[in-house]
Amino acid sequence: RFPTSILLMDGYMHILLIVVFSLTSKWHIDNRFDGVAIPSKIPLYLQFVGGAYFLAREMAQVISMTALGTFRKWFFDVSNWLDMTVIFLVFYYAVLMTDPKLGISDELFRGGVAATQGVLWIAVIIYLKSTLVDFAVFVGGVTFVVRRLIAFMVSLGVILFAFAQSFYYVFSMTPICARNATTGELEDHWSYDNPHCTFGRSLLKTYTMILGEIGDATRWYSESLVSQILYVLYAFLVVILLANVLIAIVTDSYGVIKNERAAVVFWSNRLDFVAEMDAIVNAVNLIVTCGSTRPIPSFSTDGPSGDGASAGGWRGGTREDQTTATNEKNQGPATPFRSGWASIMSLFDSNLFKDNDISPLSVDFFIYSFLRLLAVFIIIPVWLILGLVTAGWLWPPQVREFIFAQSREPVSRADIAAGVKAEVDNLKTELKGLRSELKHSLKKDRKEMADAKVELESVQDDVLADVRQVREILTTLFELSRERAREREERANIAAMGGP
Repeated sequence: RFPTSILLMDGYMHILLIVVFSLTSKWHIDNRFDGVAIPSKIPLYLQFVGGAYFLAREMAQVISMTALGTFRKWFFDVSNWLDMTVIFLVFYYAVLMTDPKLGISDELFRGGVAATQGVLWIAVIIYLKSTLVDFAVFVGGVTFVVRRLIAFMVSLGVILFAFAQSFYYVFSMTPICARNATTGELEDHWSYDNPHCTFGRSLLKTYTMILGEIGDATRWYSESLVSQILYVLYAFLVVILLANVLIAIVTDSYGVIKNERAAVVFWSNRLDFVAEMDAIVNAVNLIVTCGSTRPIPSFSTDGPSGDGASAGGWRGGTREDQTTATNEKNQGPATPFRSGWASIMSLFDSNLFKDNDISPLSVDFFIYSFLRLLAVFIIIPVWLILGLVTAGWLWPPQVREFIFAQSREPVSRADIAAGVKAEVDNLKTELKGLRSELKHSLKKDRKEMADAKVELESVQDDVLADVRQVREILTTLFELSRERAREREERANIAAMGGP
């Protein structure tokens, strides 16, 4: 219920701001220029209420993002800056409306409230794009087309400036555009009628001629051969060629969004809304629990598709998928709203009379018919109105599923091709990484083998040195033993020679 209520409250506050700002702007413009008395200050108070709601909403997001360490993401989100612009303009002009003597001049005030009204309507479109897939596709398509048209618009601007200057120079100081030698102003009404006597009017005329606004101005181009040539070139290059190029670019670019990226665009916007709701819930947790990380179960368990049993399922999928998932999760007792709505809808089952063997003239037939009429004209309208008044809190889960669960778009060949290409790119990236890792591993193994070889050669040298040393010792011992044997032999000979 919580995300549903926030979504509906956003819509209510957008409508409220547009209505009350229109009233207060009209009343204060009349008061500033004609001195008409302001009928009531209630719309101005409601304007403060609407601005305070969006301010509290943004502050909750800022607190949550700051606590989670993701404030940078909030800061660089364009939609958040649009919300802050709406909040600033609403409060700024609300303060100015409290006292006509405050702030800016009457002309600036009138222009400012006109621009603010446009910003409020843009905010409504941005709000709708996170609610319905068609609006998400439209906004995404417009954004994509504008990005694709940057080079075209620059080229078109250069061409318009070139033709505007050419037409201006052709008619400059001619009898048609005669100027007073003293004041420098155009002299007669013919000069004022000619659209190329001044550069500003010439630029405006070349721009409007793209849309086919020519009228009887062709008579001016018959004054000279150069103007006729310029007019023919302009008609071919701008009106015919560039206009058709513009149509082709817009059609192709919008088709990319509509046919190939519609689901991606919508679910990206829905994901932003989910993240926004999570940020608000975290901010409420921080405020209510005084900074503790303990969550508030009542805020995080309900979504537009259920009463606690369908937590998490409100984020996407078809209505049938979400209903099935909800029923699978809802193994315990059914919620009163869900079971009550299901009971009412069972009255309109096409097989109701057949399954219960009810004849058209029986008492049960009239009872069921009366219950149907009662449900259609009293119960269902009252229930839906109460849900609207309470921002969706009293709606049954089935109604929230029907409104906010979007149908899943079929996967097109372009999506499949894009998915295959993405998988191939991922495989190429993984293969490059694996190849680099193998090269690094082989290089490391070669280095280890070289180090082992060097160490083995060192050990071999040490062993050979030890063997040589042992050999020398054995040779020395052998020589000593031979000398001792020789000495014993000599002593024995001497002893034998000295005997009897």
